[in-house]
Amino acid sequence: MPLRRTPSRGGRGRVRGLAVGGSLLFAAALSLTAGASAAAAQAQAVNSVRAWLYTSSGTRVTNRAARTGDYIDITIGWHWSIQVTGSPRLALGIGSATRYASHQSTNSGDGVIIFRYTVQAGDEDADGISIAANAIDLNGGTINAPTSLGSYAITNGDLIVDGNAGTPSVAGVTLSGTGSGASGVFIAGDTIEASVAFDQAATVTGTPQLALTIGAATRQANYVSGSRTRTLVFRYTVVTADNDSNGISIGASALTLNGGTITDSHGNASLSLGSHAVSDNNNFVVDGDGTSGLPVVTGVTVSGAGQGASGAFIAGDRIEVQVAFNRAATVTGTPQVALTIGTETRQADYVSGSGTTTLVFRYTVVAADSDSNGISIGASALALNGGTIRDASNNNATLALGTHAVTNDGNFVVNGGGADAVGPTVTGVSLSGTGQGASGVFI
Repeated sequence: MPLRRTPSRGGRGRVRGLAVGGSLLFAAALSLTAGASAAAAQAQAVNSVRAWLYTSSGTRVTNRAARTGDYIDITIGWHWSIQVTGSPRLALGIGSATRYASHQSTNSGDGVIIFRYTVQAGDEDADGISIAANAIDLNGGTINAPTSLGSYAITNGDLIVDGNAGTPSVAGVTLSGTGSGASGVFIAGDTIEASVAFDQAATVTGTPQLALTIGAATRQANYVSGSRTRTLVFRYTVVTADNDSNGISIGASALTLNGGTITDSHGNASLSLGSHAVSDNNNFVVDGDGTSGLPVVTGVTVSGAGQGASGAFIAGDRIEVQVAFNRAATVTGTPQVALTIGTETRQADYVSGSGTTTLVFRYTVVAADSDSNGISIGASALALNGGTIRDASNNNATLALGTHAVTNDGNFVVNGGGADAVGPTVTGVSLSGTGQGASGVFI
């Protein structure tokens, strides 16, 4: 049967029959039709996306961030005469927020639509704005062409946004790292990182530094990452000569440019750490060569016998904490170990062990104490309380308990005000004996 088409709605033909000898002709026809359709679709597709920055007065600017009051024009082009109805809009990724650029104008003949967004106070994107492939939102209107941006979508483009009025200021300092020495002490080769948070994104050039006070020495942590974000990271690698038994410190003026810059579009950042300075962080004790004789905690043991029901500790019972060190420690004064009992913090006072490797701390339960999960002892529970813990060479002991901290020890449940805590009470009276008289009468 020969190829034959009949009209159908929309002006297209409908295949009614096909002779075997005509199969090649039919395949060729399909190929030409598909090719033509693809070419037509390509001709209608988006073929350009560009963004331009202007001041509020309409002056085009380059090589700086968009600021509050500036406006951004995004032009989207098609190989097609464009017709627009309604108010389509364009979604912009500015930092973690989605902002919408409104339809500004259409140049139908050139196939161009312009969307405009005015930067608001608080807008911030140090990585550059993004425009997703599906960013065009018809918003109830129409565009007579495909609206997908396809490969012209933009991820973290060159146009950055800084809608914050002031210059960046330090908002926090955090230390991180894992010491590979005994009880987490930092030894040679370990790295310590300091993250300096700003209240807005900051751009870095060069290698600014952060001064760490390690014992009596000052060491420089070099900038390693974070430019165009709110957090800058500095890193230092411990060397053999480093030694700090109290934990490293970072002074308020520790951040320096070292020939580099820390800026935003409004100017240089404030370098003062202010109240975010760090003083003797005992989670970052340093013993560079690992042999300086620092006493460090090697274990924590809790002991005692609860006199209440099921062994619960009641008022008057004693709980003892033995803190073991890797070498003999000498004690002056009355250091303490903080016990977490329920929601309360109670102090176990030092009682014995000076000159040995194990120091003993004691706490006596009071009626108000209650902990159904068992007591806990945090990693920073050991405190000097005005005293000292040192070795024979006068090195201060490392106070951090590290991995030897105790969490909800179920063997030490506390019921300070339990019934067992009020002493013996009469629960019954019984008589016994054997009468020797007639009928068992007592005589």
